[in-house]
Amino acid sequence: MNAILREGNEPETEKRAVSRGGVAGLRAQIAEKTACGAAAMMDTAFDVLKAIHVALEPHRQGKRVPKDATMRPLIHPARLLREQLESLIWLAQPAGQGFQDGVVHVMPLSRDDDWYRLWAMLQDLGGYESWPQAADIGPWLTDTVVPQLEWLVGDRAEKAAAVIDEMAKAAAARDKAAKKSGAKASANKTGKGAKATRRDSIETLSAAVDAIAIRPRSINV
Repeated sequence: MNAILREGNEPETEKRAVSRGGVAGLRAQIAEKTACGAAAMMDTAFDVLKAIHVALEPHRQGKRVPKDATMRPLIHPARLLREQLESLIWLAQPAGQGFQDGVVHVMPLSRDDDWYRLWAMLQDLGGYESWPQAADIGPWLTDTVVPQLEWLVGDRAEKAAAVIDEMAKAAAARDKAAKKSGAKASANKTGKGAKATRRDSIETLSAAVDAIAIRPRSINV
């Protein structure tokens, strides 16, 4: 590794560095991939964090976060984010003793640092079977998932959290409009109201999370 680093110290010419062979070309190719890949990964992380802030609205109101409506829109973006992380910081190496010849594992450089803990969290966030029970989803997202994503996105965490204030303002505007129009549920519809309220809250949550538009960003090459 030290030899590789030493060999690649020569200055670049005006010719596009990644078109070169040798260690210098390899290092330039890695740098280009890192620049593109890191930006795409941070965008994905920002979108996931913002969507989770939206999904946690019931929890902030002291209610249970609906599991299915929250989990399904987040599964694939979480998997994408995990694989983006792997592609940037993991290392391919022979599997070693106990495995057949030719087996290659892509492994983390360490299993005892915050990056590996982030990866483990994303593994859970992207798995249908690894989410906690419905009663524990709110605390898990709040205490485990959000802090690690905020650590990942750094200065952009505050911007992602701004969606909470945006939702509060939108809710206040809706309440104000409802009061002006006199749109209130009648007391004799209480029985149906409970089911309708829960259904409406789930539909609202699904629409809000979907509105975040978490979609893979393509990289022009």
